[in-house]
Amino acid sequence: MSRKKSTTKTQAAAALEEPALPELILSTVKKPQSQNPSVDSRDLSRKARVLLGYEKLEESLAISKNQVILAKALYDLGISVYNPSAVEEYQKTKAAMARKRATSTRRRNRYNSRGSRLVVTWKKIPLHKYSRPVPVEALEKAVTIAEAVPNVTFVVEELTVRTVPKDPFLCVSVGTLKYYIAHWDEPDFHG
Repeated sequence: MSRKKSTTKTQAAAALEEPALPELILSTVKKPQSQNPSVDSRDLSRKARVLLGYEKLEESLAISKNQVILAKALYDLGISVYNPSAVEEYQKTKAAMARKRATSTRRRNRYNSRGSRLVVTWKKIPLHKYSRPVPVEALEKAVTIAEAVPNVTFVVEELTVRTVPKDPFLCVSVGTLKYYIAHWDEPDFHG
């Protein structure tokens, strides 16, 4: 009988083993090639807006230009960024770990989960609305970037389990281009 309990406990412990987190490595932004839209493209986008009321081409040219400006600023400032696919893999792994841990805790505490839903997600919060402390080093990077490229926005992405934030990333973006510039482990950070 004790052997059966021991096996069950071993299986439970194995089920709770957490996978290794993907490594987050900072790398330098590659020097962007200047992508000046041709005179024809600019002229067509202006005519499409004025004559047809179509603004998408003009918007897309402006976004491309701003993306080059941001990449160049990061390169010139020597600010390293995290690889987006590594961050995505890291975030998926952390969310799965949090979900598994929360589910196990709910079972262990015999929590009645009827009518409730466990939500594990990476929440995006504009930096100016973020109410928790941000490390000075991350803020210094953000200020340096904002001084060099005034039209960027900053967003904090943090792992949220039933509204308990964990493991935030600070991102800078312009248009659809986004760079991860800082990361801190919330439980170990004390403002």
